[in-house]
Amino acid sequence: MGARSALAAAQLAAAMEKGGKAMRTRYLLWTSSLLAALCGGCGGGDGGGIPVTLNLQADVRTPSQINLSWTPHPGPVSGYQVQRNGAPAFPTLLQGTLVSDFNLDPDTQYCYIVVAMAFPFGPMGQSNHVCVRTSTTAQ
Repeated sequence: MGARSALAAAQLAAAMEKGGKAMRTRYLLWTSSLLAALCGGCGGGDGGGIPVTLNLQADVRTPSQINLSWTPHPGPVSGYQVQRNGAPAFPTLLQGTLVSDFNLDPDTQYCYIVVAMAFPFGPMGQSNHVCVRTSTTAQ
C-alpha cells in the first residue's frame, strides 16, 4: 500500500471513530474498492497479498435462496464481508460463519467470496471463490 493510500486509510479510520453508521458504510465501500484493486475482483486465490484463509461453501436451498458457510479466520477480525458478483451482498459486516442469501433470481449464477475484515486495518484474509446457480423450481 502506498503512502497516499495509507494516509487515506488512517484518515478514514479516525473519521469513523466520530462518524457512526454513515462512516462505517463509507468504510465498507472503500474497503470493497481497495480489495477489488488489490486482488482484481478476487477471482479465486490470486489475491494480491490477501491470504486465502477461509473455506467457503455454498448450498442452493431454493430457487431464491443460497446458504453460505465458511471456516473462521484464524486471527481476530471485526467481521466478515460477503461479496456477491463483486459487490457487498449485505450492508454490514457479519459476525458469524453462516448466512442465507435470500430474494435471488431463479436459474441465475451467483459468485461469492468472503473477506475477513479487521477494523481499522481492512482485509485480513479471504475465502476461495465459489459460483453456484439457483434452481429453476423448488426442490
